[in-house]
Amino acid sequence: MITDWNLIDFNHVEVVSFDLGYTVLGPDTKQIAKLIHDHFNIVVAPATVLDADVRMRREYLHNGHANSAIQTTHFSEVVCGLLNYVYPLFKEAAIRPDVLESFKKACQKHHDDNNFFNQLYHDAQAALELLRKERVRMIVISNAHGTLERDLQKYGLYHYFEHILDSSIEGVHKPNREIFTRAADRCGTKIENILHVGDNPTADVQGALVAGMQAALYDPIGMFPSVPGNAPIYRNHLDLADQLLISRDDAAAIKLN
Repeated sequence: MITDWNLIDFNHVEVVSFDLGYTVLGPDTKQIAKLIHDHFNIVVAPATVLDADVRMRREYLHNGHANSAIQTTHFSEVVCGLLNYVYPLFKEAAIRPDVLESFKKACQKHHDDNNFFNQLYHDAQAALELLRKERVRMIVISNAHGTLERDLQKYGLYHYFEHILDSSIEGVHKPNREIFTRAADRCGTKIENILHVGDNPTADVQGALVAGMQAALYDPIGMFPSVPGNAPIYRNHLDLADQLLISRDDAAAIKLN
């Protein structure tokens, strides 16, 4: 895939905004596999859970109604839905309701207490460090459950971000333009000078573009051949970081001349 970086005006990017889940952090498939075994006595490899998660996401990201609904759904509900993809015979109708409810409560408690999203993507870690060293301003805009500041501190990522907008704290979630507008207000910059990146073409890309931000879709495994709107698709955060820093160097060289 060739990324059309010309769709971004890097010369005017003052702030980079990151989504978190599936953009910076991936789900803990080992923990999900453990919970499945604990409640249903079925051994599932973490790699199988990961494959199921990809197939499930591929379906709902291409389904407008499902994609919209999942933006405000507790991740424990998502994990329950994942059962149908983890095991061919694993249909909720065939599971004892009391066992399924126990599994759901255990998932909800784990997500509230620890957050399933605790696997830092290697390219994200490298890009965050590179951008921090180059003094690029960074923020977070994420649909979450009110624990982002706690979780980012626990993962050692809190110091990268100037502002953290957690949808549950804000009372508004992506793709509502209000959460993007608030981000620009807190940064004290024009909204068009913020570049928002995320994995969801509706919540992240379309939401940011409608609000007036620039946007890019993070798609490391090629789920989307194209995305509506004036936004590029890219597969590695370091590529985006490099493009931003190259544009800054070019702009500085022009000023010197």
